Amino acid sequence: MRMNKIQIEKETLEEAIQSFLQFKIAQQPSKATMKDYNLYLPEFLEFSSNSLEQEELNAEVLTYFANIPDTSPARYNHRYQYLSSFFNWAVKNGKLEQNPITSQGLHKKKDDGNINAQNLNEMISSINENEVRVDERLSNNAYHYDSQEKILELA
Repeated sequence: MRMNKIQIEKETLEEAIQSFLQFKIAQQPSKATMKDYNLYLPEFLEFSSNSLEQEELNAEVLTYFANIPDTSPARYNHRYQYLSSFFNWAVKNGKLEQNPITSQGLHKKKDDGNINAQNLNEMISSINENEVRVDERLSNNAYHYDSQEKILELA
């Protein structure tokens, strides 16, 4: 009797992400949550080699997070939260041995509440560009209002 070798194709990162998104849809999260998953997971996928190999993902995660602009903790933490959720699901479902974010010692950034005017203006411009219709935009600048002097000025 002749035995043929069956070659089992390894699941790709993209396929795992699609399975995870189907799982999330079944959980019926808010539209904003699904929008964020559909933003951050494909963003990481484009950055990656599309592999579920643990060592590759470990390196890719470090490089990915190192390349997030240092404008605000929220920009970093949103990606951390959504990617970590996916990786935790992948571990629970036997697709990965460990979460490459936590295994690399990455943590959320603390928000000390301080932000400079330039970073705030960049954040407003980014939100306007990506979230707000042109006819609904008020300004790309942050303003400071002094309630005692009743003065409104650019921040």
